[in-house]
Amino acid sequence: MRNAAGILFACIVTMGVVHVSSSRAQWVRGGTPVCDLTGRETDPCIVNDGDGGAIIVWRDRRHENIDIYAQRVTADGRLAWTTNGIPVSMAIGRKSEVKVVSDGAGGAIVVWTDRRVEWDIFAQRVRSDGEIAWALDGVPVCMAGDEQESHSITTDGSGGAIVSWVDLRFGWDEYCMYAQRIDSAGSPLWDGDGVQIHKSTKGLGHPQMVPDGEDGVIITWSEMWGNEAAQYAQRINGFGDRMWEGSGALLSGPQAHRSAAWIVQDGAGGAIFTWWDERGDYRGIFAQRMDGEGRVQWRKNDAVVCVGPGNQMYPRLIRDDRGGAILVWHDGRNSSWDIYAQRLDGRGRIEWNRGGVPVCTADGHQRHPRIVPDGTGGAYILWSDERNGTGNSDIYGQRIDADGKSLWRENGEPLITEPGDQFFPEAVSDGEHGVILTWTDGRPGAGGIYALRLDPKNMSGMHGN
Repeated sequence: MRNAAGILFACIVTMGVVHVSSSRAQWVRGGTPVCDLTGRETDPCIVNDGDGGAIIVWRDRRHENIDIYAQRVTADGRLAWTTNGIPVSMAIGRKSEVKVVSDGAGGAIVVWTDRRVEWDIFAQRVRSDGEIAWALDGVPVCMAGDEQESHSITTDGSGGAIVSWVDLRFGWDEYCMYAQRIDSAGSPLWDGDGVQIHKSTKGLGHPQMVPDGEDGVIITWSEMWGNEAAQYAQRINGFGDRMWEGSGALLSGPQAHRSAAWIVQDGAGGAIFTWWDERGDYRGIFAQRMDGEGRVQWRKNDAVVCVGPGNQMYPRLIRDDRGGAILVWHDGRNSSWDIYAQRLDGRGRIEWNRGGVPVCTADGHQRHPRIVPDGTGGAYILWSDERNGTGNSDIYGQRIDADGKSLWRENGEPLITEPGDQFFPEAVSDGEHGVILTWTDGRPGAGGIYALRLDPKNMSGMHGN
């Protein structure tokens, strides 16, 4: 049961009385503390607030229960809402898989899996002033029988969101992919517990979505059996109707040890996808493009981004301004994991060095890169870095131009090198050719969720005061 203070605070938030004039008026060297209350805050996700700042959402155990909190950081580094964040959901039960998208009005829509009954899907909207817009502890997106898990969320372009997930309402021998659209008031626009997209006796997982530009989405997911998996995609219009023939178009596969696919819009009504799989002695990076009609656009066996020597894994990508994409991954061709990048043109052909360009080949492991467009045809790349010793993960970054040339010092800038671990950065564009990043921080005595803004116009001050 919640304590009285928790109930009172939640009621105050629901009424919208949450704006705080923080004394923290600039970004802090080593990171601005978003929440350092207990050091038990994890898994931050981030979305642009449309005004040069960002909204950060995380899982929080300050009350022993696993709750969800959020904070808005302004363009100048102020914390706009209540110190240490506002509660998005404090319902009894574990919460996981927290994700966030913009609501198009300076706020955010948050979605998560929730164990207050079974594993169900819930959502909440937080307005730009920190007011909770929907029912206390969130509105149900799906509470069908058994479990719903592995969800994805994207904007619907009209102030609401579309959510997809893996659904086990028919039992553990029938896997389904479902989706639901919710409007700006949190009301479902499709069938009560979602529309069915795909049904299979094989395992399904890892849905990812992007808007199709017409109030609908393009969604991709993996269909798995044994150690092999195929990748499928489907387009859903704004009314929840499937637009491509059948329950899904085969994107790629099956292949051994296939990872989840990441997806971006291609700027022409379709999408570009990337993943890793094993087609020989090594795991490599592959990509494919589909048009708005569900037709594969690149080679039938996929565009090869990088294959061997060593394993290449965990790719991410952004759309470039020429119908292609810039991809980044962590790479095992050397004695430790490094960071490499590649650019594909609109026809799936590599544009940089075969095997990619090295972003960081420093000592120790560099892993789990994230990539954000810089607004000038290049990209910011951020990663977890162990060059200063295992058990001392730091955050480094690099900026590359449209030709793959590194613009900062060789092997990247040391962005966060505080004592303890700083890891798994997530980042968004600030809308001014810069980037705002957030991460889980384990610095002694002050761990929690932190943020930093990188401003290319003032590189000398990019680490704050």
